[in-house]
Amino acid sequence: MSDYRPTYHFSPMLTLRRQRMLPLPGRVTVRQGQKVKASDEVAYTAAEPRYRVLDVARQLRVPRSQADAFIQVKPGDRVQPGDVLAQRKGLLTVRTVKAPEVAEVVLVGEGLILLRLRMARKVLTASVPGEVTRVFPDQGVEITARGAVVDGFWGNGKLDYGLMQVVSAHPEEPLTAEKISVALRGLVVVGGPCREAKVLELANELPLRGLVVSSMEAALIPLARQMDIPVFVIEGFGQIPMHPVSYRLLKSHEQREIAVVAETPDRHQGIRPQLVIALDVSNAPEVPDVQPVEPERKVRITRAPYVGRRGVVIRVRRDWLALPLGVRARVAEVRLESGEQVVVPLSNLETLS
Repeated sequence: MSDYRPTYHFSPMLTLRRQRMLPLPGRVTVRQGQKVKASDEVAYTAAEPRYRVLDVARQLRVPRSQADAFIQVKPGDRVQPGDVLAQRKGLLTVRTVKAPEVAEVVLVGEGLILLRLRMARKVLTASVPGEVTRVFPDQGVEITARGAVVDGFWGNGKLDYGLMQVVSAHPEEPLTAEKISVALRGLVVVGGPCREAKVLELANELPLRGLVVSSMEAALIPLARQMDIPVFVIEGFGQIPMHPVSYRLLKSHEQREIAVVAETPDRHQGIRPQLVIALDVSNAPEVPDVQPVEPERKVRITRAPYVGRRGVVIRVRRDWLALPLGVRARVAEVRLESGEQVVVPLSNLETLS
């Protein structure tokens, strides 16, 4: 019996195939065979229409039956932010209803104005550097990327692309504010554990093209989400050093261009943050996104108390084991790199590429 788990990719040479699909039908802007960067547009569509109802009667403080007399727009009118839509002048005050943003008036009546807000153009980017190997008309594309790949634990939803600079001298060295200097402006900076909000603030102010850390204090998540640049966490939250293999892989490609795809992870959709360094290779192996947990399989642990630790599966238990919190789960016996043997729920494991 085996259990398939997501694959954690960290390889100096790998082939990735990623489908990039629009949420609604739109237009694909690239052709099959075209080379793209991570930040290149590959398709776009208009977002779903948004509507807003303005209660004129309430804002002007008049009975609903009288409010229509104060409305100054009609269906079909296009309005700009701040345009006066309705107004009531009193002896001492003037009350107005203004357009909140660019919109079209759809309906007027019974003291209400219905606006159709301008539809923003939703752009879909390649997200990884590579080649367009398939086009789905009006829907999206498949991108094939070849090169070095390191999967991450968390990202703030941003992506960018730039030259990489490793600033931590070894995997355990923390990334502090003193290491973020103006000389790093426009680069993707890679460092060890981060616990200072000042590091994120400086990275955003310079700005960097991306900030990659081995780990980060969970308290910094709200700040990271507000930043304009991608923030990429490799190992997890807390003070976890970068795994030596990942550190050596990134260090060996210093001063190369790297795509920081700091997507927010979603297990249900198979989305996870990735670092991709495009290389001119043709024979890079292709590893499936899910692999069975079985004896001799290398794995990575995703939950405490062994989060970020790696090892080899010794045995997959066929029975369901009662865990300390009273939960029953299928488990695997894993020998960690330190030699320690532990029991881990299968749901807390990822296979390694």
